[in-house]
Amino acid sequence: DDDDDDDATAFHLPSHATLWSPDTLEHTTQFAWAVNKTLTAHKERRKDQQKTNDANDENINSASPSSSTLWVVKVDTITFVLIENLLSYLSSLDPNYNHFLGRRLQIDENLLFLSGGAGFAVSGVAAERYMQYWPTCYDQRIKADEWMKGARDVGVTYCATKAGIKANRTMDAANRQRFHIYGPTKTYSGSVDGWVKEYSSHIGEPILKGSECCSPLSVTFHYVEGPEMVFVHQVLHNRSTWLQVSSDERIKRWPHNLGGYSQRPTSDTFRLLLHELSPPSSGQFSRA
Repeated sequence: DDDDDDDATAFHLPSHATLWSPDTLEHTTQFAWAVNKTLTAHKERRKDQQKTNDANDENINSASPSSSTLWVVKVDTITFVLIENLLSYLSSLDPNYNHFLGRRLQIDENLLFLSGGAGFAVSGVAAERYMQYWPTCYDQRIKADEWMKGARDVGVTYCATKAGIKANRTMDAANRQRFHIYGPTKTYSGSVDGWVKEYSSHIGEPILKGSECCSPLSVTFHYVEGPEMVFVHQVLHNRSTWLQVSSDERIKRWPHNLGGYSQRPTSDTFRLLLHELSPPSSGQFSRA
């Protein structure tokens, strides 16, 4: 409805993805609404572009998923996204294939899902397929299942799986995660909730700590509050400056009293940010 329009913000990433980051899109129905709205908006922009380019005899097929929406990315408002790493990762994949990317967890042998907090990246063709199957999945399972409605990331993944869209493995070659359920401090320490350890072991992706926790090209960290996002961004993009700051001073400057899952940093937090993660790159990526 109109209220949802006010809450939803789309950040248009250059030629590669649309990033959704409103709290309201946590619900399975609203995720489907967001995907549909994104696909429609991109097609409308492509139609407008086609009209402009017709004079130059350029042919843009606005109905083709590969030429309209290449990727749809959903995150929470407290999910920190390393944009350069996101674009680098997506640029290594072909958006004309079904990709459903994120942090995989498994409740039991029949129910695998992607963590909503760590974020989803869905290729355009997969998003189209998801939307075609969504009404059937909602009517047959989600509508009558209160638990599935509450476990929103489970519901989204369930419908994607039923549509034939597999949740892909997203660990790097060294078996380090790219999408993280917690912030930098908790992730690096490995001190995560028991259910996360259990569901991670079920999928064969056990929780690792220290330098093995995170891919140098990590894409997301969940449970990062707004002031922390600004601070972490500054640290990552001004690495040489922060390397000159003492460990105690770095910890002192970290934002305080944020509540929730926010956790005070340690020297290991800055080891991750300044030494384990690759320096951000602003380079352009060839694959759209």
